[in-house]
Amino acid sequence: MAVRLPPLTSVRAFEAAARNCSMTHAANELCVTPAAVTHQVRALERWLGVKLFHRTGSALKLTSAGQTFFIGASRGIDSIASATEQVCAPAAAKQLAISAPPSFAAQWLVPRLSSFQSAYNTPISVSIRVPSPETHWRRDDIGIVSGTPTPDFLIRRPLFKYNIIAVCHPRLMQGPNAIRSINDLRHQQLLNDESLNGTDNVSWESWLARAGADSFDVSGGIRFNNAFAAYRFAADGHGVVLAKDLLVQNELRDGRLINPFNVSVPSLHTYDFVCSYEKAKSKPVSQFWDWLVSEARSDDLELAEGVCA
Repeated sequence: MAVRLPPLTSVRAFEAAARNCSMTHAANELCVTPAAVTHQVRALERWLGVKLFHRTGSALKLTSAGQTFFIGASRGIDSIASATEQVCAPAAAKQLAISAPPSFAAQWLVPRLSSFQSAYNTPISVSIRVPSPETHWRRDDIGIVSGTPTPDFLIRRPLFKYNIIAVCHPRLMQGPNAIRSINDLRHQQLLNDESLNGTDNVSWESWLARAGADSFDVSGGIRFNNAFAAYRFAADGHGVVLAKDLLVQNELRDGRLINPFNVSVPSLHTYDFVCSYEKAKSKPVSQFWDWLVSEARSDDLELAEGVCA
């Protein structure tokens, strides 16, 4: 018995609108008018007999039924796209699209990508961005996330752990306000990485408390919304910053930064590898996972539970 399926054109229009949270953005992606997308979505709602979106002005929010259908539609479109690639260009080189947070991409991933390209001869496209809403994820083959929710239609594998440490330029260990103990931080400019507070819920106040330091006023200092900028400012000798240890490996190795204390606070999060179920089956994605694990081991990073190459 044949299975009744909704019109593919309507499904595609709905999936694009849900992923972009916008009829207009979906229309731009599909090269049609917003009215055409709206027409197709309403036709799909009539076919299914349920509302897929809550509409408030131009804002779109998926209903419970819409969220369920979006997950299934995304998987279906991924499967069709994967099959199309295999049939149309089975021997062609596949470009690997990678999405990663700015700090992780700049400090860890990008400096190492040439070794992956050399080993596997795979073209790579890197998207450096703050993680998007969960419905935007299908655009990228794979991603690296930490402390960010991802939708059920993605596979999520914990990759490696990290600690939060205090780092500074070596010259702050000298002079009249030299750092000799953790309590000497009261005399230093404390740099604040706002992104760390956002993803790990770690601030100077909470880190000092977990490290067993005396309580003092930490409300001053310069605030950064980008970890890379905060690390660079600290490496120039302008203060002490809290950092994810794996993101300052190079600076610690070459002496631009030092960890003046034998104190590290384990993060409650891990860096995780995410991709769609269909992409997980592809050879380039499997190769990239193996390469990530190999790089982590060569850097003596602490792998997450159950990780194996």
